[in-house]
Amino acid sequence: MARNRENFGSLSLGTGTPTGFTVLGGGTNATFEIVTDGDSEGGKALTITKASGGGRTRLGWDLGDASSAPDLLMLFELTDVSANPVGLSIQSAGGTGAETEYNLVVASGTTLQLNEAASGTYASRAINASALGSSMATNTLYWMRLRYSSAHVLGKIWPASGAEPAAWHIDYTDASPITSGKVAVYNNKSAGVMTVHVLSLGTAGDCGCIIADASLPSAGVYVGTQTDGGLRVMSEDGATDAVVAIFGQGSSANVQGVAVHQANETVYVCQRAAGPLVRVDRYGLNRTTINSTVSTPFGVTIDEANDLLYITDRSAKACYTDHIDGGSHASLFTTTGNLGYVFFDGTYIWYTDSAVIYRRDADGANQTSYGSLTNPLVAVSDGTTMVGGWFQTNTGVRSKPVASPGDSFTSVDTVTIQALTINSDGTETWGTEPNADAVYHWSDYPPTTANRTTIASPDAPKDLAWFSFPLDPVTADAAISDGADAFSAAASVIVSADLASTDGADAFSAAASVIVSADLASTDGADAFSAAATIDQNSISVSADITDGADQLVAEGSVIASADAAIADGADQVGAGVSVIVTADLALTDGPDSFAAAYSDPNNTARDIEMAVRPLVSIGMTARGLFDVEMNAQPLMQITMTARPFVQ
Repeated sequence: MARNRENFGSLSLGTGTPTGFTVLGGGTNATFEIVTDGDSEGGKALTITKASGGGRTRLGWDLGDASSAPDLLMLFELTDVSANPVGLSIQSAGGTGAETEYNLVVASGTTLQLNEAASGTYASRAINASALGSSMATNTLYWMRLRYSSAHVLGKIWPASGAEPAAWHIDYTDASPITSGKVAVYNNKSAGVMTVHVLSLGTAGDCGCIIADASLPSAGVYVGTQTDGGLRVMSEDGATDAVVAIFGQGSSANVQGVAVHQANETVYVCQRAAGPLVRVDRYGLNRTTINSTVSTPFGVTIDEANDLLYITDRSAKACYTDHIDGGSHASLFTTTGNLGYVFFDGTYIWYTDSAVIYRRDADGANQTSYGSLTNPLVAVSDGTTMVGGWFQTNTGVRSKPVASPGDSFTSVDTVTIQALTINSDGTETWGTEPNADAVYHWSDYPPTTANRTTIASPDAPKDLAWFSFPLDPVTADAAISDGADAFSAAASVIVSADLASTDGADAFSAAASVIVSADLASTDGADAFSAAATIDQNSISVSADITDGADQLVAEGSVIASADAAIADGADQVGAGVSVIVTADLALTDGPDSFAAAYSDPNNTARDIEMAVRPLVSIGMTARGLFDVEMNAQPLMQITMTARPFVQ
């Protein structure tokens, strides 16, 4: 199992067969060139130019034999959309005139077609004349996906400016499938230039991903889908939506239950028909089977404090517990009705059977009924209010106080819900409606009809789970310009942040961390300025070791998980105004009034930055937890850099 991604950014400019690729056929008919492309993910792209009438060219990607369920994606554009086809090949072998493969191509700019080659003879297996809606546009980006799974060959194409379509445009079952071969870019066009911007390949259940792993959202929902066997990750508003794992094809896959272990950044997935409960990492990779004995796992939830899984078995009408790494499997309780999803709110287990919503203690004791209704499937709670969703024969979303099991339900929405999840603050809700191919977001909890929006339309979405992981630190990409003398940039800029800083006179310093989705725009028309950090809930991680030997201590900026931040003050106060990123070592010591920050970047290029600080956030140590943070009306922090720049 693996996911590979090629955006050509690391390849050398120039003509010739690109590094990591091999021409499988027709190489003398084409010119391959790595070119600079400022709009590409990697800043470069691959162009393929064919000689007129040159015949078929297949450029194989050297990843070994991709026979193990390849899922291949390509982001490309064409300067000419007429004439002969271009596309992707999988299970590809044999040279010119002896080809064996499947290829998915766009013919004449209008029709998506799947072909199968045997000993050099190509035959059409499936055609979709309406996949593109109309003719392709020139110099326009498109995604194409070609997948092989259990004798199914599937394909789709869509404009990169839009969302990936839920349904496959091509779905062909081969009675005698091709089971080995490489993946390749296919070009049989005699006019124009084909430009390839990204290739992404997953094998053995891992999938090609339209988004680079490091750019996937750090907060949002994971959604399991039934018919494409997929696990999707989407941002909280649905603006980002990508398949990150596949578990088969058709009804045999049937991804049903999904749960997230926030601290470990892992996702647990139930396959109702196939049986196993598996774990993947936050990117959908590194799959591990946790439990194969539950015959029809339907729902899963996690007690993170005790590293415990709760799993409902639909057919056995039983709830089991397992350790998050597998083992310690035990039966917790059984019911007389079909169990639905299960939810742990930090204290109680909530679950449903064919007619009732129940609550139990974490050890399975003290069952409490919260009401009889027709076919409830899900119940969630923020500790104060319980909300239930109903599917099929009784539609709606309803709520009641946790402390009042006998109270009547209050109807809060009318959609036919299968699954619900809430964020850790109990302020927002997400849900799925498989029959409508919809994922909903409510900007409140309990949800209300007026605050519901549809954020995504995957094919038959089932369970979903909210998540918020620590930010993914990356090397800084700070666009900072100075119109006069010098500047210093002492901060880490986290992925997708927007840092726009300009100085019209002498100097400035940017000493702050910019958090994902934060917008820090600072402009100074005079002499100097300091840009302080925008801090979100992930600002300070419990991995930071901060002690104060005198009066107060200030930590301003982000301390990212797994970073090593040791900050000690032997006198009056100390302020930390830089971000600590993974693998960086920040040691701050204050004797009297100021301190020096030794910043190590990922390339181990140390730069000393002397700073004078004025604190704004006071953080006190208490027995209740690691930090108490008190905001006051003073400016968060002012940091003045010395004139010694480390970037010029």
